[in-house]
Formats: sequence, structure tokens, C-alpha cells
Amino acid sequence: MDKVVPACISTARKCKINAVVSMRTSRIAVLLEDVHDRGNENAVIRTMDAFGFQNLHVVSTMVPRETRETRRIQRTDKGARKWVTIHNWNCLDQCVAHLRSQGYKIGATHPGSTTEIQRVDFNDKLVLAFGNEQFGISQKLARLSDFSFSIPMCGFVESLNVSVAVAVTLFQAFAQRMDTNQQYSQGLTSDEKTQLAQEFYHLSLGVEPGAGAGQPNGS
Repeated sequence: MDKVVPACISTARKCKINAVVSMRTSRIAVLLEDVHDRGNENAVIRTMDAFGFQNLHVVSTMVPRETRETRRIQRTDKGARKWVTIHNWNCLDQCVAHLRSQGYKIGATHPGSTTEIQRVDFNDKLVLAFGNEQFGISQKLARLSDFSFSIPMCGFVESLNVSVAVAVTLFQAFAQRMDTNQQYSQGLTSDEKTQLAQEFYHLSLGVEPGAGAGQPNGS
């Protein structure tokens, strides 16, 4: 997996990075549409890193992104942001077109959907879409999606915080894929694993990887 390991990377750190990369998947990605609270975004990133999901698509079209970093927000992501590939977009149509060209289906969360999360086949190549804290997904994203799904609840509340909804969904995806004995790293080629390991080696040393990581913002 590793072609060139910086000499100052310890054996233990190298083994940890290689173990993390071996469990990464690009088969399932996350799309956040106009999520304006940076704390929510960082919590999503932390969950993605924890369960091995590499690609996050952030679409910002309706509300200005909050850029002020606070101590609370910095505590929320615990440095996880550098371990997830973030693709920034300012045009939903361009984002969706890109994802379609990569062979993804799009599943959007919607409280009124009759398809509960347990019935979603997470062994498909999916983008899981989550909407704005106040309004949820837009009507346009709902139209562009292949299907919708909901998280069953038995209390008085009708919806979850977006970062909690992502965490519940990604854990369900993680558990289902492991239970069905799918190769969890499915979707990362040998070359992609090597490239990702190289990026992680450099990030471990506080060095930004070379240009080419991530996706243009679709402007």
C-alpha cells in the first residue's frame, strides 16, 4: 500500500494509517446541502472518519457559510477534518451531475418517507443527502434524488439534528455492510489506497498533501 514512507513516521503510526486506509470506502459518500452551522459540519466529518467514509460533498447555495472558528467547534471535530476528503460546491446541479457521472445513486433523508432506514441497501454505490438545519433538503434535491428514506422515531420530536441524523445513518450503513460480509474497502482501488496512505503520512507530519486532492467547487 505504501510506496514511500517518510523516515520520521514511526512503525506504529504507519501501521495505524495502513489499517485506517484498509477500512476506508468511497462506495458511500455524504452530501450536505446548505448546512450553515460549522459545528454540525464538523460533527459529521468526525462521524465519517470514525466509520470509514472518505468523501463529503458540501453544497452551499442558500445560506452563507459560517467561517468563525470557536473553541466549541474545534473540540467537536477533534482534528478529523484533515482525514476526510471534502468537495465544496456552490451549484447543486453540477454536484449531482458529477456524482451521477461517477455512478452514484442519491438517497435523501425525509421525515415523511415511508422507506425506513433499515430497508435501504447500503451495498449500493450511494450518496446520502442531508439538508439544512431549518428546512431539510430542498425541493430541487428531492426531485434529483433516486429515493428518500426516514429514521424511525417513537417520541414527540419529528426530526433529529442533522449531525445526529448523519451519525445514525452512517452507523446503520457501517453495520449493514459488515453484517453482510462485504469487503468494506470496496470502491478504493490499490492505487487509490496508496495515494490516500501517502496523504495521511504527510498529514501526520503536519504537511499538506500535494495539489489534486479534493474536488473543484463547481463554480
